[in-house]
Amino acid sequence: MHDKVTTSVIFGATRPEQVEANLKASGLVLSDEEHRRLEAVSALTPEYGPSATQPARVARSQYL
Repeated sequence: MHDKVTTSVIFGATRPEQVEANLKASGLVLSDEEHRRLEAVSALTPEYGPSATQPARVARSQYL
């Protein structure tokens, strides 16, 4: 919710108390340092995009 390009948040739960915990988390406020640390550990690597799926597309094309 801090990231202005995020338009929604999806969470899963199998028990009512998990839903409650997820909803409470929406009120969590992180410091700038915590945001920086989270961004650093969750940054996508360059190979995340199409180049990461290229081998699968090539292999799949052999069967088409």
